[in-house]
Amino acid sequence: MVSNPDGKLKATFDRLAQKIRGREQGQDSETRGRASPNQTPGSPTCGPDECCLVQDGHGQGRFVLCQGCNPRLTCPTCHGTGHVVSLDPTTQAAMQLPEPCSCTLKERKVAHLNASGLPHRYLDASMSVPPMLSDNTVHRRHYIDALKRLDAFAKRAEARLYAEGETHDPFFALLFGPVGCGKTYLACALLKRLIMRTGASGRFIEFQQLMFQLRQCYSEGRSEEELLGPLRRADVLVIDELGKGRTESEWQMERLDDLVNSRYNEGKLTILTTNFAPLGASPENALSHGLQSPPQSEGFWNQTLADRVGLRIYDRIMEVAQVISFAGLPSLRRLAAEWAQAHVPS
Repeated sequence: MVSNPDGKLKATFDRLAQKIRGREQGQDSETRGRASPNQTPGSPTCGPDECCLVQDGHGQGRFVLCQGCNPRLTCPTCHGTGHVVSLDPTTQAAMQLPEPCSCTLKERKVAHLNASGLPHRYLDASMSVPPMLSDNTVHRRHYIDALKRLDAFAKRAEARLYAEGETHDPFFALLFGPVGCGKTYLACALLKRLIMRTGASGRFIEFQQLMFQLRQCYSEGRSEEELLGPLRRADVLVIDELGKGRTESEWQMERLDDLVNSRYNEGKLTILTTNFAPLGASPENALSHGLQSPPQSEGFWNQTLADRVGLRIYDRIMEVAQVISFAGLPSLRRLAAEWAQAHVPS
């Protein structure tokens, strides 16, 4: 490998880099004005763990690297080719080696992010305090406390992904609390953070979606491993709304047990959100949320997580999980609507 190629080779690199920049500019022109706050007008670069969120022509969001956050465009080693290049010692011709240059790591992180299945609504999720809590000291303090515990889990998870963490540290996170209190939002923010900081692969799936897709596999005679395999292999897995619904068959719950047990045995990071309280924790009070008679379909008012998923799955989760409670928080969705209405310019 050489760090200072001769003039002819450098000219080739410069032409390649120019083509890449032109391609990036073309992408920017298609999505200009729709980038995330990471890329504000006049900002020189995005942060090392940041990328840009844009919308395509169909209104679907995706993550990209702009000129300010793509290190390949200014890489002094590969000059934009994305591959390690050396000179043949005999002919002095440029040879592109098979291994990718280190400058492409961020591109792989963004690819993992786009392949994770994050819901469109939560693509811009971040581990921050929402503005609608600014006027309520009690709720704000409660939310910040949950956020601090999640941040502590995230730091240990990052160390684990770098093979530096303690083996006895919790590697499951269980976020439980009432409807709309921010569990899914923060689970998505945590998944984004772990992918962008470590390059881990990640997957997001909603519990009912998982159950539905398992039923499809069964009815169509396909192996459930088509669905479960990627969920087993992901470095980080988020299962949202664990225990939701009332129509799971014994076969479906066996497949869930198999998935949880696989990740439990392999020590893989798993983030779970649920409305159902763990054993020993007080369930939410329906009256405090404005409900005189909660619907029968919402079993979390009088059932525990153990009731919903069974003791076998529950015990495995609780053995290795850090439990983060959002109990007592109001619906942030309702607060957001009220806050937005109060802050509409007159």
